[in-house]
Amino acid sequence: MPSKPSTRTLGPAAKLAWDPSLDTDELVADYIENTYGAAAPKVSAIYAYLKRIAVMPDRVQGIGKDIKAFMTKDEYEQLLVLYDQAQGAVPEGGYARARIGADKAHIAHMYLTSYN
Repeated sequence: MPSKPSTRTLGPAAKLAWDPSLDTDELVADYIENTYGAAAPKVSAIYAYLKRIAVMPDRVQGIGKDIKAFMTKDEYEQLLVLYDQAQGAVPEGGYARARIGADKAHIAHMYLTSYN
């Protein structure tokens, strides 16, 4: 997995900077498809799940905020299941598997910090 931004991750932002009228949903869908391949539908489900949570008015985000106010224990557990499904959709050893694993590790850390 790259340790710094790559054209893979900067592509959507660069396209949007060049043309702010582009449809961000299409850019995100294109990024997910090209980055995650066979796991794209599962990764899309992860992003959709997180988006549903993030737009809830009672959810708090940001530095210094109580992470427990962002996701419930059940939501974390469901999210970890979605990550397991995404990892299972791609072969071991590739970029997609590593990226999904890194994201899952971050979510698992937040879960353990919040509820264990």
